[in-house]
Amino acid sequence: MKLLLRLGLLLVLGIATKPAAEAQVLKNIFGKNKTNKEKEHVGRWQYKEDKENPGQITSKGRFKNGKQVKKWKYFYPNGQIYLIEKYDSKKDFRILNATYYHTNGKIAHTGKAVQENTEKKIHYYWIGDWKYYNEDGTLRKTVIYEAGWPVKAIFPDGHEEKETAERYQSGPQLQSL
Repeated sequence: MKLLLRLGLLLVLGIATKPAAEAQVLKNIFGKNKTNKEKEHVGRWQYKEDKENPGQITSKGRFKNGKQVKKWKYFYPNGQIYLIEKYDSKKDFRILNATYYHTNGKIAHTGKAVQENTEKKIHYYWIGDWKYYNEDGTLRKTVIYEAGWPVKAIFPDGHEEKETAERYQSGPQLQSL
């Protein structure tokens, strides 16, 4: 009788722990920061690159065969959203929608960008109309880009100004997180 009780208890424990074991296996298969046989990033990835706060996620998103896909989020050191990129295509020439945010959570600027992947480098540049907003959310200006170069700015009152790359290069520099 005791033997039957022990076997029954082992059977019940085996059934009760099986989902946990399966969950661990699934976590290992479908977890974060994985690579495929070609050593390309695949699946969900999280980056924690802030040396002062090593537990803080600085960016997260998905890869497919080494290329960013779907939605990517980048964060300020305090954890607030800094940038969201949404990838439209999966080829070497990819268009994405990008939205940058002020530290108060309101949109800073938004528009389209192109990412070209070649054997030697990844070239990322802005195209088309980019809308720039003040910290209170009001439209400041729209800048038109051609192949990454600003061409002109259109202000809410309708006046236009020629834009130059030098004007943008002399502006505030982004810091690496």
